[in-house]
Amino acid sequence: MALLSAAALVTTTVGAAAAPPTFDDVHPTSHHAEAIAALAEQGIVVGKRDTVFDPGGTLTRAQFATIVTRAAGLTPSSERPFTDVTGGSHADAIAAATEAGIIFGYGEGDNRTFRPNDPIRRDHVALMLHRWLQPPAGGQATFSDLHQTPYAPQINALHDVEVIAGRTDRTFNPLNNIRRDQTATLVHRGLRYLDSLEPDGPNPWDELGRDALNTDMPEGDVSGVTYHGRIVHPDHGTPAPTEDDPEATLNLAGGTSGVNPVRYAEGEALVTSGTFGLRIYDVRDPYAPKMLGELPREELALPGDNPERNYHTSESMNIDKQRMLAFLSRDPRAFANPQDSGPSGFYIIDIADPTNPEVLHFQQVGAGHTTTCVNGCQQLWSGGPSRAATDPADWIARPIFVSDVSSVERNDDGEVVGIDSVFTYKDPVDTGRFRGITDYAHDVQVDQQGVAWVSGRGGVRGYWTEGVHHDPVLGRTRTAYAHNPVPFAGGEVGEYTGLPVDDGRRLAGAIHNMERPVDGVEGEKAWLDSERPRRPGAGDGASMGGDYAPGELVYVTDENFTSPCADSGKFYIASIEGADQGQAWRTAAQVEELGAYELEEVGRWSVADKEGTSNPTASCSAHYFNMQDGIVAGGWYGQGFRFLDVTDPTDPMQIAYYRPNGGSGWSTHWIGEVIYANDSRHGIHILTLDGEAATAAETRTEVLAPPMTAQQVAGFEEDLVADPIFGWSCALPASELAPEDVPAGDL
Repeated sequence: MALLSAAALVTTTVGAAAAPPTFDDVHPTSHHAEAIAALAEQGIVVGKRDTVFDPGGTLTRAQFATIVTRAAGLTPSSERPFTDVTGGSHADAIAAATEAGIIFGYGEGDNRTFRPNDPIRRDHVALMLHRWLQPPAGGQATFSDLHQTPYAPQINALHDVEVIAGRTDRTFNPLNNIRRDQTATLVHRGLRYLDSLEPDGPNPWDELGRDALNTDMPEGDVSGVTYHGRIVHPDHGTPAPTEDDPEATLNLAGGTSGVNPVRYAEGEALVTSGTFGLRIYDVRDPYAPKMLGELPREELALPGDNPERNYHTSESMNIDKQRMLAFLSRDPRAFANPQDSGPSGFYIIDIADPTNPEVLHFQQVGAGHTTTCVNGCQQLWSGGPSRAATDPADWIARPIFVSDVSSVERNDDGEVVGIDSVFTYKDPVDTGRFRGITDYAHDVQVDQQGVAWVSGRGGVRGYWTEGVHHDPVLGRTRTAYAHNPVPFAGGEVGEYTGLPVDDGRRLAGAIHNMERPVDGVEGEKAWLDSERPRRPGAGDGASMGGDYAPGELVYVTDENFTSPCADSGKFYIASIEGADQGQAWRTAAQVEELGAYELEEVGRWSVADKEGTSNPTASCSAHYFNMQDGIVAGGWYGQGFRFLDVTDPTDPMQIAYYRPNGGSGWSTHWIGEVIYANDSRHGIHILTLDGEAATAAETRTEVLAPPMTAQQVAGFEEDLVADPIFGWSCALPASELAPEDVPAGDL
């Protein structure tokens, strides 16, 4: 792990020194002496002179960049990403740390600066160490003065893994400049933390996992993508003869609706949910997955459920990665219950032991199509689907219901306690979302500023859920809570915003999900609060938004269930500039007077005008997507998986595609360069983008998919029925629906 060090600590480069340096000004009894000696021996730090370290001196940003580059073992780079770092002894290290995602700098695009000669603050050191070490999410309020910095989550996480100790008075002094000796101690502890992750003996997962890789690549259309196999249940394809079909085999490939990467002490895993219940896969080798454990859907059945029917749908499963709890939403249609009367809510599942996930509790809530963590998973927001029979008659669909799970914790024995204190607030939030009418609140994404964005019919609306903020609706400053959030910004998006309330085209779809990249602005809470995976060294693309500032753009999918494909839901990029005056919260009377508020559309993309379409019922709607380094990877149902270069937000451009025959592109999940593409029919495809995609992005060359053949269209429609409420874009196996919900006649 030999790595060089920084400039004021570093005035020479590391060579083949005959003996480690010693410093006359570092007393042997100093709290920092061991760290300074160890790092000096490794060439990570050097003194100002041969025998002088200057332990109480300050450190510049450039010097720390060199230290962390050496400690992380990065290869120096000749790139020059910052306008104020064009040369000098630290330039190569600064570039390397930037490429690794440890440094972001200030500003955007070609005008970024690093301010290399500024003294580096303690909270900025913690932020860079956190990006390098990638520790698990930390606890809350470790130090009493972290309200001074937006980087409290990173500081708390480093404290929990014993990289940061703080002061005896429980302060951290985040805005103070760090000393040279303190820096050495933090980096030394960081290296010890990484060493602790290396197992002393065999990894227990080596003996537990069952091979879950299927290397048979489905036929279909592909460009710019390398296929590495797909994740299926280990028993997929094993004999399951019946009287009618003695040659039958088990089909255990598809049915996945939720995917969430989790890092255990033993390594990286994928926690997945779907019609089957819950499964956990070992992906330490991302190309050779093994199944560690499963929770059969029968264990999710409530009294009155038919456990032989499929579970539905948990498509946006969230996980508290500190308490190791999965929150699995339950749609009222689970186990073939009717949508207007089936029980909805969420399960709390203990996933601390990946070989034996266990249901701890079911919380019945007034909504349950999706459930999302807010405020570090201390509270949960549940939304959708259409209204229950007992809901107010003027509701079209269900808003957000708020539950408090802050009482749940693990005791010293690792047991989960506090379940009995979980409760749901009576009054929902995000009501009146469509022009003053309560309509479908579909899903929630939490951005890196901690703003919770609700997508649904009526567009997107963002809320502060903690802290003190100006409320543009009430016209005053107040404290935000999960159950009483402060409106931030929002508006309508898409082609169907101007349609009447009861227009079938409007009712057939909704804004499905969205992302708001903010890259380093106000902390990185999204890595704690949302389903985003760990992506070391990568950004979410905010710094690639052209002339738009980080946080100004929202990236949105409109899941619209009309046909033909030209009318199906599209991918939009819109600006929220000026949308923070409460316009999205207008009452029906205000809408009548002022009109509905629509976000400014910046760009859009659809399979309809980029080939790939042919049949009205082969779903072309956009669904879940993920962003990394200016690339959107998204599911497009029957149109498979599409990869868009959005570095020019005014002109999103396809650079690659993967459309397996008979598949249904549901969602995508990045871990490093690997893309786990969740196909609800075939399993979870393991993909990487290849050189063709890189060339297409570099040259801004649009890549087009061929139109689907009649055979491909028939393969998608086989065994599926249109959702009784939402049509083909929520196509379901007939077995998932209650008998009264299955449409009559031929499909």
